[in-house]
Amino acid sequence: MYIDKTYPFEVNCFSYFNALEKCLGTISLLNHYNNIYCVHVNNLNNLLSKYPFLQKYSLDELIYNYNLFKIDEKDELYKLSSAVYAHHVFFNSLTSCKQDVYTLPIYSAILNSFGSLDGFYDEFKKCALSIVGSGYVYLTCDKNLKLSIVKTANYDTPIAQNLYPLLALDMWEHSYFLKFNTDRSLYIDNFLSCLNFEYANSEYLECKKCV
Repeated sequence: MYIDKTYPFEVNCFSYFNALEKCLGTISLLNHYNNIYCVHVNNLNNLLSKYPFLQKYSLDELIYNYNLFKIDEKDELYKLSSAVYAHHVFFNSLTSCKQDVYTLPIYSAILNSFGSLDGFYDEFKKCALSIVGSGYVYLTCDKNLKLSIVKTANYDTPIAQNLYPLLALDMWEHSYFLKFNTDRSLYIDNFLSCLNFEYANSEYLECKKCV
């Protein structure tokens, strides 16, 4: 669970960029990874290096409690912490490997919350298309292990709502414009076609341990 990590935060490595060329575009993914995600991680670590008392806090604690910290850069701290976490979930939400979601425990949770896998896809896409401007769409789990789809503005996460992110779709223009131009519908469809349900399932099981 990356959310439990503390300073210095590390950039996760992914091996699927070339394999997802037809789906999301290798150049687009690499640009997003190197110029957005890695930069946010570096900037967050640089900010925290100036405040040793903040270095003991996990990522979720920084996001949830940022307004309590007596530093001039608390808004920047919130933005960077949220951006790092949002991108961590987004890149982990993708895979080039074939998966059998029907054998995973999360599949039953999907059925309970959305009726079917297609019902989940439809609701997720509808939520994503409703975003005006920049934001994210998350599949989340609550304390009752109920799944829901929520959208957030800019780099906000569902953490402040006591919801745990399992999957995330980045709806900022930098995530899709190089390959899809303004065709957000096709971008969403392609994202949904390479979802990493095994990652979502592992996070779901972590949630179950906490209940």
